[in-house]
Amino acid sequence: MRLVIYVLAVLLVAVTVTMLAVEDPGYVLVVRPPWSIELPLTLFSVFMVAAFVAAYVGGRILTRALRLPRGVSLWRERRLGVKSRTAMVEGLTHLASGEWDKAEADLLEGLKFSEAPYINYLALALACQGQGNKTRRDEYLAQAHKASPEDSLAISMTQGLLQYLAHQKEQALATLTALHNRAPDHKYVLQLLMETYLDLRDWTGLAMLLPDLRRHRVMSDDRLKDVELTVHRELLNLSLPSGSLDVLRQAWNSMPKHLHQNAELIATYAGKLIEQGEGNEAESILRTAIGREWHENLVALYGRAHATQIGRQLETAKSWRTTHSDSPALFLALGSLALENGATEQALDYLQRSISLKPNRAAYRELGRAYERVGNAEDAMASYRKGMEIEQI
Repeated sequence: MRLVIYVLAVLLVAVTVTMLAVEDPGYVLVVRPPWSIELPLTLFSVFMVAAFVAAYVGGRILTRALRLPRGVSLWRERRLGVKSRTAMVEGLTHLASGEWDKAEADLLEGLKFSEAPYINYLALALACQGQGNKTRRDEYLAQAHKASPEDSLAISMTQGLLQYLAHQKEQALATLTALHNRAPDHKYVLQLLMETYLDLRDWTGLAMLLPDLRRHRVMSDDRLKDVELTVHRELLNLSLPSGSLDVLRQAWNSMPKHLHQNAELIATYAGKLIEQGEGNEAESILRTAIGREWHENLVALYGRAHATQIGRQLETAKSWRTTHSDSPALFLALGSLALENGATEQALDYLQRSISLKPNRAAYRELGRAYERVGNAEDAMASYRKGMEIEQI
């Protein structure tokens, strides 16, 4: 449409000029002493238009010629950019299929004109990890940091993950700890840090991380409860080698209050108190826990927590028979306490009742001790032998 308008306009101008030229052609006089040139106006107009067209065309040709090197350069960059992206895509494809050496070669080729070279370097680090070459992997990670410092969080995240997957737990811990300091709310950092602490059995570090894990809901409630229980159970177990009762109590008191009602942790703590000779404290904790909720393992442990007033402890255990007359753990505890209180014949009855309800190694061991007290070595040895032949409850 524009072309038609332009053609019509040109024709209109030409017709107008022609009509004016027919009526009064006029002339143009150019004087340059000692010469002068006289031309019809129409011819001069044709010359001027031709000169303008020639100047315009010449200018365009000159401009294009001057821009040619830049144009060639841009064309070459676009071509190389396409080639670089193609190589990167092929490299990522080989990476996904586990062809590590091919992936590295393609990614290096795509690195030359990459718009985001740190992505290539991260993929190269993954390829080297697949090849088991940790040294070259770390070199690529360093290059990624250098190429894009502003993306150091993503790069460090990849570095920590690769170190963790390569079982470089200490290095992963250092990387992830630094990341956690920079991004304390990052869920995946928290998750990896938790897994690293678990692998390293760093229960103190994991205990300090638990509030963050709970606040940011990094895992399900059930998983968090399992981790929390494991942490505090292991901390109780770790406190014993120091031989310090204060350390043991500190481990117990530092736990969240709701865990003080957990039967497994109560059993662990009470067992350590018994080993430290703190029977009174162990008896008090176990009596309170059993009164709150009946647990066979706590009841059996109660028989080993020899308090100063063993007679009163024995009476407490007897009072439980009214509601738990079929509990093998209760009769085991009664037998142990009676034996400790000097009532050997009574202990024999209790222990035999426990075994009749459910044979178990601990009851046979206590029964053997009771037989030894009355001088029956043969039955004592038979009890010990039977105890060794069955699984412990």
